[in-house]
Amino acid sequence: MGSIPNSRGFDMRGHKSTARRVILTAIVAGVVAAGFGAISMARASGPSHNHRFTLTEKQVSGTFVSVSGKKNGGPGDEFIFHSRLLKHGTKVGTIDAKCTLMMTGMAQCEGTAVLPGGTLAASGLVDQKDSTPDHIAIVGGTGKFAHVSGTLLSVSTGSATNRDTFNIRY
Repeated sequence: MGSIPNSRGFDMRGHKSTARRVILTAIVAGVVAAGFGAISMARASGPSHNHRFTLTEKQVSGTFVSVSGKKNGGPGDEFIFHSRLLKHGTKVGTIDAKCTLMMTGMAQCEGTAVLPGGTLAASGLVDQKDSTPDHIAIVGGTGKFAHVSGTLLSVSTGSATNRDTFNIRY
């Protein structure tokens, strides 16, 4: 159970990984959009609209699963986590995600945010070797988010928190 040796910090002590930040950011975007009521299936069929908002992501639990057997992690190992999405300190949603370490030192992350009116799905390849912001794809959703796409920019603000900026197209 040790940590993967990098500045991003996949570990079992609850430190936020880049992959987790990416997924959480996507979820936060969905929560904010749902809160504003900006996304609906009727609008999705019309002209494309953009909506931008920022949320705080706070990891509340996580676990590291080693399939490689390597003390500091290796390809195939996963970090699974649960986070809250906050707007001005108030919970607006949650995210559950999984990041898998790849052969290249990158992590492939997928996650689903549960938001008022539906879910939002995100996916991205995250570099575990540096601390640059993570750019994640918003790939779809359900309910009010059925026809959503866009991007998520996640910036670490602490060991278990991120600032997630969502750019959603509907």
